[in-house]
Amino acid sequence: MARSVRADRVPGIGLAALAMAAVQPSAWAQCQWVGPANGPNGGVAAMVAWDPDGPGPMQEALVVGGIFAAAGGLPASNVAMWNGSSWSGFGSGLNGEVRALAVHQGQLIAGGRFTGSGATTTGPLARWTGSAWVEFDAARPNGDVLALASNGTTLYAGGAFQRVGTLDTGRVASWNGSAWGAMGGGMDANVQALMVGGASVYAAGLFATAGGQAASGVAEWVGGAWVPLGSGLEQSMYALARSGTDLYVGGIEAVPGGAEGRVRRWTGSAWTPVGEALVDGTVRSLAWYNGSLYAAGTFDSPAAALVRLNGAAWEGVEGGLSGDAQNAVALAPFRGWLAIGGNFLSAGGQTVRRVAILDCAGGPSCVPDLTTGAVPGQPGYGVANGVVNNDDFFYYLAQFAGGNAAVCDLTTGAVPGQPGYGVPNGVLNNDDFFYYLIVFAAGC
Repeated sequence: MARSVRADRVPGIGLAALAMAAVQPSAWAQCQWVGPANGPNGGVAAMVAWDPDGPGPMQEALVVGGIFAAAGGLPASNVAMWNGSSWSGFGSGLNGEVRALAVHQGQLIAGGRFTGSGATTTGPLARWTGSAWVEFDAARPNGDVLALASNGTTLYAGGAFQRVGTLDTGRVASWNGSAWGAMGGGMDANVQALMVGGASVYAAGLFATAGGQAASGVAEWVGGAWVPLGSGLEQSMYALARSGTDLYVGGIEAVPGGAEGRVRRWTGSAWTPVGEALVDGTVRSLAWYNGSLYAAGTFDSPAAALVRLNGAAWEGVEGGLSGDAQNAVALAPFRGWLAIGGNFLSAGGQTVRRVAILDCAGGPSCVPDLTTGAVPGQPGYGVANGVVNNDDFFYYLAQFAGGNAAVCDLTTGAVPGQPGYGVPNGVLNNDDFFYYLIVFAAGC
């Protein structure tokens, strides 16, 4: 439903401008790429959404890790943050590739193939204090950390390490808040992915056994022991996702020989194929978004690097990804969007750099819904409430006049359908104002 405001109450804005907004179609009616235009200058391998100040006023940010020296043209050694309009680094960064990111009890955790940050030695697992990267714990994994997951109480780490400190772990370990614990003897080869689901922890990787039992490529940790899931899959699994009680796993070949594709679903009693075969590559990440399963990787068909499941078939996504190595290896939900990371330079024909944001749900709830009331200092000021009305308009007007780019930087240009439309660019100008008029008039 379109919304309206009285033009005589909007300083400097005439009826013609409001009429223009009222006749424009909604910019959020279908899936679209919404930025950012300038990302890291090297490959992205991991992503996570993180709220830097918890219940404070800052919005959720997207943290990306990989192997790069800059993001958005600013120094960022292998880890960077996008706040929705601009990029920033994390202090001295980390001195090697970041392969895993997680948020544990509000704190940002990074794992990978690094040893330190600046002059600080961290080992391959580090935490961000708010001003610097430090070692996660004095007991350090003795090899790469490739996967992290948290259930809010316990942090799980997997990878290529055999020990954490002096504790024999076998490539996977758990942190209870004060000490590391082994998990049933671990695996006989690398753990590539971890995921928490209910009371269970799922692991995927290159292993043939878990806890001494045959568990090819995938296993479930439940009740203090590793449990195989049927006869397992190929020993080259990299991705996990869950919907209800069903588990989805992706990799090089879901079954030996690859006759049934690279993604399989565990129903609780059997493995079933998911979609038709994805050709010539590897599924590196899976995620559910807006009711659909997305797969990212290094495959070429039916579309390069990124597909989604439409019924029983995989399909390309909004013009797809292209440029550079043309792969996607990380997926993460972010502000109601889906973030994609890897090695690519365009998304749907728009210029991006190794990070793209897909909006299939109208943005983070509803773009023009910004506040419950328009009186500063009153309860609900700056808190979206699911209703678009004059309060939202005058809130935006006040924030725009005050130069609040975090709220008001919405677009690169104000012409629907042109490159940069709906993509923040770090510059606050009249284009942003007229873009807000358009989405406000369209309503939600």
